[in-house]
Order: sequence, then C-alpha cells, then structure tokens
Amino acid sequence: MSSFSPEALTAKLNSLNNTAQSIQTVSLWLIHHRKHAKIIVKVWFSHLMKAKPSKKLIHIYLANDVVQNSKKKGPEFNREFSGIIVAAYKHVYSNLPDEKTLISMQRVLKVWSDRSVFKRDIIQKLKATVFAFKRSVPSFNDLTVDMLSKANQNAGRHSRGGRGIREAESRALRRRRSWRRRNDEKDEESEEPTVKKPKIEEMEKILQPEPTLNPEDIPEPEDVSQALRDLENSASSDATVREKIARLPPEVQDVSLLEKIKELDDRGNLAKMLKNFTIHQDQELKKAEEKLKEYDQKFKKVTTVRKELESHIQKLPDLTLLPDVTGGLAPLPSAGDLFSLEL
Repeated sequence: MSSFSPEALTAKLNSLNNTAQSIQTVSLWLIHHRKHAKIIVKVWFSHLMKAKPSKKLIHIYLANDVVQNSKKKGPEFNREFSGIIVAAYKHVYSNLPDEKTLISMQRVLKVWSDRSVFKRDIIQKLKATVFAFKRSVPSFNDLTVDMLSKANQNAGRHSRGGRGIREAESRALRRRRSWRRRNDEKDEESEEPTVKKPKIEEMEKILQPEPTLNPEDIPEPEDVSQALRDLENSASSDATVREKIARLPPEVQDVSLLEKIKELDDRGNLAKMLKNFTIHQDQELKKAEEKLKEYDQKFKKVTTVRKELESHIQKLPDLTLLPDVTGGLAPLPSAGDLFSLEL
C-alpha cells in the first residue's frame, strides 16, 4: 500500500467516484494510515468545501465508511470526525443539488443515529440541522400547494377567479426555476462527465458494512446440531405432555410465567446461535468463492503457458535429422594423452 502524504490523499479524493468499490478502496487506504487521522480529516474537510454540489455526498459516504470500519482499529477517526462532522453535514445540506441527495443525506443520518456512530449530542445537532432546513426551505410541491390555496381563497373576492389561480401557478413556476438556477450556478462552468449512480445494494453495503463476529460467538456445527436435537426432544414437542399441560389449572397456565421456563431460554440461545452460524457460513462461502476465482485464473494462466511451451517445443528442429558432423574424423585426445610425457 502506497505511503501517505497530503498530496496523495488529495489525488485519491479527486479520483473518488460514486461507486461502492471506489469509496471502499479509499476508505481502506485511509484506515491503513489512521495514525495521520488529524491531517486526513483536515484535508477531507477542505476538499469537501471546494467540491461541486454533486460531489459532496460522496465525501459523506466516505466519512461514514471510514468511521464505521475503523472502530475496531482505534478511536482516531471517530474522535477527529466528531469535531467537524456537524459543520460538514450542515455545509452539504445547504448545497443540495436535488431532492434525491436530500433523501440520501437523511438516510445516512438515520444509520448514524440507529448505530450510535457518533455521540448522542452530535446526533442531536445533526438532526437539528435537518429540522432547521425543513423549516427554512419548503419543498417544490409545498410551494405550489401553498400558493394555489391562497389563490383559491382570493378567487371569491374577484369577478375573474381563475385569474388568481393562474397567477399563483406562474409565481410557483418562477420560484422553482429560480431555485434550480441558483443551484446550477454553484457548479463550475466546465461540466465533468456524469457519474453513474450507484445501485441501492452498493449504497446499503457502504452505509451498513458487513457484520463482524468474535471467534467466541461462532458456534461449531456439532453444537448447533446438538441444540436442535435437544429442542426436538423438548417437553412441548410431546403430544402427551402438551395434553397434560392443557389440563392444568388456570393459575399454572399464567402467560406471565412463561419467561421463567428454561425451554424458552434455550430457544432464544439457539436462535442467536443459528444467526451467528449463518453469518459465519456466508462469510466463509464468500472467501471460498473468491479463492476459487483466484485459483481458476491461475489455472487458466498455467494452461496458456503450457500451450505456448508445447508449441515452442514442436517448432524446435529434430536432432535426428541433422547430418553426422563427426563421421570420418579422428577422436579427440583424452586428458591422459594431453599430459603424457612421451613424445
């Protein structure tokens, strides 16, 4: 992995695009250089402030991926981003290019709130930013409905009621165009090629990284099968026992006492065990598929080299067809003949 420098970081941020692979690649590079977290966050914020409105959301996605995936490595990024994330989020919120970006920003905030990515006071400040924006900037539809309702109220006071509605529609349309024109002017005059929008699955992968399990939480296959067999032989699976339970007095059948039954605890533990086992098996399957793909590529490469080698061997001349160059010549002297004292 390449060495760290502010120039290298700027280059990576410039090459960042709106795909899961691009964001995760830069995120891994940043986490690897987490000892420079303070400089990284400073450069990131500076780059965010200068970026076009259509590029600002990618920086938020990158920060989300870095903070969530670096937790187990250390608190460096969470500490540094905590001091700047409110200002960054507020800046992006005030430069939204469209309503789709607005929805994406709110989805990111929901993930941070649900997972407690940042401290509670920071989450409250971020939510306050969203609330303030909703109060100060109504949506396009709200503007139109509000102005049309006012026109309808005034229509009864004019002999030509339709005129007020048409004027309201015209004013709403002008406000829409003005709002869009202000946002378009924030972009640079030279337009860059449009970036392909990421799929929903890719964005979910960025916002919700794959869960990691502690080795102690991964059950052995034998433990899972044994737990299933134990539950198959539990009291509630026996028809005779169920019939006896049904004949018990109402006091014994009190539902509030079911929490104390050991079988329910066993079922809860089994459900957790099965969940962890399934996640672990899925992760192992992905690793096996990646390894199989790697070996398949190596096998194809070896096959290609083997064919080239066989083709090269076939093109070599047949030595048996060459003329006998030693025929009729005296044999070369041996070492003993060369060092013999006899003349």
